[in-house]
Amino acid sequence: MGKTPESNTVSSHLAERLREAEEAQYREGHRLGCSWAKYLEVDILFRIKALSETIENSPMAEWDNYFADDDDVSHLLGRFVSAILRPDAAREEVEAFMEAAFGEVNRPCTPELLHGFADGAFERYLEIKEQS
Repeated sequence: MGKTPESNTVSSHLAERLREAEEAQYREGHRLGCSWAKYLEVDILFRIKALSETIENSPMAEWDNYFADDDDVSHLLGRFVSAILRPDAAREEVEAFMEAAFGEVNRPCTPELLHGFADGAFERYLEIKEQS
């Protein structure tokens, strides 16, 4: 049994809605990353830069692919936070980061939100670097 024109239309519509939602999550993350990075200590900005360089220099990954781990967003969030803070960061530090970065400790995160956040923070790092 083949797809009907109506089911193709519904599928196309749902795919478009999903793409729009993902883009909105990325934009929100980007805004949050830019805002958060304005007030950072230089060492954290350097960690963001180091994370970007590590990913870009890896033969197995690229910056965009780093955030494609949508099977386990909590694992992606953990890797990301560990790279920005440090692997042995205390729970209180992680909670403070989440509060400062995303406005709440338990905010649901998507790969698109984290990707936008990292891009926004890294762009802010580049702006600060150019000013110095």
